Amino acid sequence: MKKNKQLIPFLILALSIILPVACTNNDLEVEKPQTGDKVTIRANIAQPAETRMSYTDIGTFGAEKIEVKWEVGDEIVVYDEMDANSKATFKIENSTDISSDGKSATFTAIGDVPEMEYGGRAYFAEDPTAYGATYFPVPDSQSANDTKVLTGKKLPMMARGVFVNSSITFEHMAYILKFSFRLPEGAENPAMVTLKTDETALQSINGLGTKTHDFTLEGYDFGGQVANFDVYIPLFPSPNPLGNLTVTLKDASSNTIGEFVAATNSTDAAFKAGKMYTAKIAFNADPDQSGSLVKTSTFNADIANMTDFSGIDFEGDGYDEEYPYIISSATLLRKLIVETLDGETYEDCYFKLTTDIHITDDIQWTPIGHDGGDFYGNFDGSGHTISGTLNLNNNDAGFFGYIYDYDYPITIKNLTIAANIVANGLEDIGGIIGTTAFSPNVTIDNCHFSGNITDAENYVGGIIGSADSEIKNCTSRGTISSSSDYCGGICGYSATITSCKNYAKVTSGGKNIGGIAGGTISSIISACENFGNINGTNQIGGIVGYCQS
Repeated sequence: MKKNKQLIPFLILALSIILPVACTNNDLEVEKPQTGDKVTIRANIAQPAETRMSYTDIGTFGAEKIEVKWEVGDEIVVYDEMDANSKATFKIENSTDISSDGKSATFTAIGDVPEMEYGGRAYFAEDPTAYGATYFPVPDSQSANDTKVLTGKKLPMMARGVFVNSSITFEHMAYILKFSFRLPEGAENPAMVTLKTDETALQSINGLGTKTHDFTLEGYDFGGQVANFDVYIPLFPSPNPLGNLTVTLKDASSNTIGEFVAATNSTDAAFKAGKMYTAKIAFNADPDQSGSLVKTSTFNADIANMTDFSGIDFEGDGYDEEYPYIISSATLLRKLIVETLDGETYEDCYFKLTTDIHITDDIQWTPIGHDGGDFYGNFDGSGHTISGTLNLNNNDAGFFGYIYDYDYPITIKNLTIAANIVANGLEDIGGIIGTTAFSPNVTIDNCHFSGNITDAENYVGGIIGSADSEIKNCTSRGTISSSSDYCGGICGYSATITSCKNYAKVTSGGKNIGGIAGGTISSIISACENFGNINGTNQIGGIVGYCQS
């Protein structure tokens, strides 16, 4: 996934572009039933549960898995197996009726419950009345403005052999197609994704197969910049093979932004309920490669152990933003890291990333600007994504470590980190940068984080751990957690923050916890929004946990 602030320069999509994309699948796990203790029904969800979708990064190229958890007010309808007109409704009444992991809950009957001699069939779904009998629709739209990407809408599930005072386990009825799109700068805002296949294999209502399916996108606004975003489309399994899909992205006037072919070469003969299949559809940020799929360069143990770069040079002169040093591979990224460790600070120089890079989980990550190796340069991610896992081994760390402005203004921009960050008990941890303390001339612009930050202590943020800098136009998604103080969706401590949004769940065992910043001193936070859940022990805020002017 593109750097959290997903962007890409120059690319005009007036015509349709056909691009092949491979799909993979992530299995959903299954939970065992639990016994209820009321004259009701105890219902469990087959994992990955969260009946409403939220972001939980699993470390595979920054992809989210779908989670489903019960919420107060959820209802299930139980139909008599022998008489579809005989039914009863059950509802979760209190938070105490839900297990701590959200995967099991007690549902209490609303009104009378008819006798069901042979048991019933339970559904968790949108009201099927408008569709007749027992047709249960899947959501046909997605909002960009909430962490639950199918806000308030239900992914249908079913359980059979249901009796009152019993425990049941719901099974998923739908599968998910996840498309990770990257748009070029200047493209119209997307409003719809249309799927087309040769077979009648696209089922959005049980039993009604079609060859096309329209899925509406709501609330997407990229401000004319390069953007990276995910779309989750639920469908019912079909007896017909899905085959290759033509995927068309349209604007609000139904004009085509881009058209692609996604090859559904899954290991499954047919797509199965309870699984998520992913496809990456991205344009290259380099104007000279407009329309081509972005290739991902792998940063593995062999690259991580490289120390000799004889004959390996950056393209560009690096001293002008128009002619920056080009990082076109994992090898050149390692070269930059090693040279900063060796004392090359690159003050007043410019770097541009021209490829996505995947960092494998079998290495320890050494950030740019780390362990005494300062980095004073400018870095343009140009809408590209760093994915995988960052295993850290020192404080002041993220993709970048310690960025210090020295005598020159420094800008880090247009970068997405879609990776899990394992902090190993360290502090000053951020998705983009560990810290920019004492560096008021550093600007972090249009950067994005999507993933989990785990096992961190003080000063933790989705974009930066602690800062004396300006952060603007950035977003954070996933989960951000610390065991101690100052934890924020965007920044753990201080910083001037403008036009940023947090969608991540922020959790800390300490104090000073906020959706945008954990704590600030003499800093200005403006035009920021928080959509994530915030949890801590003291001094907690949707925007800022602790503020001192």
